[in-house]
Amino acid sequence: MEAEKHAAERCERDRGGRPGVGDTALFTLLEDALEFDYLIRFKDNILLCPVGEKLQPAKTWLMPSGRTRPLEDMELTGQRQPVARVFCCKKAGMKEAWLLASNRRDLSAADALKLYGKRWGIECSFRDIKDYKFGMGMADTHVRSTLRRDRLFLFSALAIVLLTLLGKAGDAAGLDEDDKSQHQ
Repeated sequence: MEAEKHAAERCERDRGGRPGVGDTALFTLLEDALEFDYLIRFKDNILLCPVGEKLQPAKTWLMPSGRTRPLEDMELTGQRQPVARVFCCKKAGMKEAWLLASNRRDLSAADALKLYGKRWGIECSFRDIKDYKFGMGMADTHVRSTLRRDRLFLFSALAIVLLTLLGKAGDAAGLDEDDKSQHQ
């Protein structure tokens, strides 16, 4: 428990509350302290290489054909953070490359892309939580304590779950149909 607290505090301090791929404390927190699996997107200028070799910008590992290149036993950043798998992909029509680091050796390239692609629903939820006009207005909320911030986000997540369940129950009961017929 002490190791988790120390790693979390270091991430908060070093990155202003937003740990990133360049911060090895993030990997320590996820893998060692929390024992989480991860799939993290990083930018194409982050240094990358097979273990013990010369570091190069990650974009040099992209395939010209647009196919996904899976890499094993890699090192990230100048700190040479070991990572089990890296997936490099820039398919036609993509604005930016997807460069994904993972500690899961069992993940295929297709599964990694599919899993990362699911983040869009999460992004929309965060937008809704932050927006003042159409959401919960969390972007305008300022708290000093990370514990209070985390509780606030927990309550907002529970509210979203409750509202989603109420909406589904209303749909199942046909309440939506009644509402449509009244407005015609």
